[in-house]
Amino acid sequence: MTQQEIQDLLLVGKFMDINHLFPYQCRGDEEPLGLYIADDEEGMLDYKNGINWYNPDTDYNQLMNVVERIESLDLKEYMYQWDQEGETQYNFNGLVVDITGNTCEIYQENTLDPPNTISRHQRETKKEAIYLSIIRFIKWYNDLILNNK
Repeated sequence: MTQQEIQDLLLVGKFMDINHLFPYQCRGDEEPLGLYIADDEEGMLDYKNGINWYNPDTDYNQLMNVVERIESLDLKEYMYQWDQEGETQYNFNGLVVDITGNTCEIYQENTLDPPNTISRHQRETKKEAIYLSIIRFIKWYNDLILNNK
């Protein structure tokens, strides 16, 4: 597993609020085999219960958890606002993750404006398209939050 792949997995893990993610590396191997969720902040593992791997790039259930988290985000506070009859209105109607064939598009539905595509990937597999779209989305999301602090 490359350093970039590890960094992408750590990015997704942080977005999902998963603590204690560590690269798993066997002695003599130059590259880590993947990421695991440790029992504590020091990276300790209880081998009796097996390794709790974190791999949303290959595990469809973990991948769908990320999709659900994206779709549940309420970003209205970061979007254009206006007052209408004493009530604050927002130019945000939610985030949509559209998966069609081997294409994944993540876009923002707006109240006033047309939808805004945040990320779109078409790949050989559905899973790869979703994962790459998620990575791009999380980078966009982190920039949005960071720039509005």
